[in-house]
Amino acid sequence: MSKEQLNNGRSFDDVGITDSIMFSTVFQENSELCRKLLESILGFEIEKLTYLEREKAVNTVYDGKGIRLDILARATGKVYNVEMQNRRVDDIPKRSRFYQAELDTMLLGRGEHYFEIPDSFEIFICRFDLFGEGQYVYRFKMLDLRNHKELGDGTERIFVNTAGTEGNISPELREFIDYINDPKVVIRLDNSNWIKQVDDKVRLKRSNGEWRHDYMMFESMMQDKYREGLKEGKAEGEVVGIAKGEASGEKRGILKGKAEERTLLCRIFKLSRDGLSYADIAKEVDMPENEIKSILG
Repeated sequence: MSKEQLNNGRSFDDVGITDSIMFSTVFQENSELCRKLLESILGFEIEKLTYLEREKAVNTVYDGKGIRLDILARATGKVYNVEMQNRRVDDIPKRSRFYQAELDTMLLGRGEHYFEIPDSFEIFICRFDLFGEGQYVYRFKMLDLRNHKELGDGTERIFVNTAGTEGNISPELREFIDYINDPKVVIRLDNSNWIKQVDDKVRLKRSNGEWRHDYMMFESMMQDKYREGLKEGKAEGEVVGIAKGEASGEKRGILKGKAEERTLLCRIFKLSRDGLSYADIAKEVDMPENEIKSILG
């Protein structure tokens, strides 16, 4: 069973904390470990951490059992959204902007004042150097371009670079980065070490038959959507190539399969958990009702 093959040829034994689904599951289910991770990145203590209700989480996916993407948590006056990013894509800064806007919309209820929006931290853990300066951590706030005075809107976007070599970071974050780069470091860690505890949770999830089934079902579904997007992109590329001498359709198909389709699926599953009928979901996402049934059935 442990040698079960995934769609991309990996063994299930290879699914570790850098896998976005494993990452979110482990830290969503273990708030103390999540708090430790956030404190290691941010450099300040965090009070007891709670997760936003599942039905309100903007990135909730699949069937509500155990497969969720990203971490969405809050403590007193602050909200934290964390994502593991394995592949380098050019849209991450713009994506952080979109996540911020979506989070604010979710957090501010009708009739509430703007000053009631909690401070928020958008955190991307990247396995590459997004900005090419070698820093372990890049932190961004809104500033006056003239005198660098902070705007004070309570937002910050943070990019952890696990390929970094420069900058002062906490010993805990150093341990986490070392673990990301080489999971075998746990061999020399004491059982009380927080990284060892994270690795124990990873191993526990890999041995859970129901979670493994959910994981593989979700991965299979995403692979199907990816192939559909690639196929559509190739067809589009042929048409565009005839008309304009371009062959960019394949690339657009890949992007659609990996980004747009994921976003659409997230929304469909969320609407389903919110109790909407197939017909209502179809209207919300502008898709035929029979396609909604196929996805959710």
